[in-house]
Amino acid sequence: MWSVFNEMAEVEVRLEKSKSRRGKHAVRDLALIVYEDCRIVEPKIKHRIKVKPIYARGEAWLVKVHIPEGAYLVHMHFIRNLRGHVKGVIRVMNSEGVEVLKVVYRKLKIRKSSGDSSYAWVVEKVVNHLKLPVKRFNV
Repeated sequence: MWSVFNEMAEVEVRLEKSKSRRGKHAVRDLALIVYEDCRIVEPKIKHRIKVKPIYARGEAWLVKVHIPEGAYLVHMHFIRNLRGHVKGVIRVMNSEGVEVLKVVYRKLKIRKSSGDSSYAWVVEKVVNHLKLPVKRFNV
């Protein structure tokens, strides 16, 4: 889903909010920009294309986002299943558009999947900002 277009770190990500016909399954994709001074803002969208969502009700977009210098793009993909359990993937990209950390959210725990653990503070700030319930942070 990630692709870098040029040296200005313009990245294409998917933003989605959809759920199944009966509302038992849902998917949510978010993107946030985190600055070095811990500010969290919505990314400025350069260009967007409407695409088909995973589930029947809702919408999905493929957007091009510019990552400012000294900031990180955090892309989150969450799925809620029939039992209400949420699992997902959180990816952190630096200002050059390179993925530096990938963590997995499952069973209320955050675990490092790949990348550099020194960027864990970015994930922690976003998790606190979204008020995501977390029992253990294993990065």
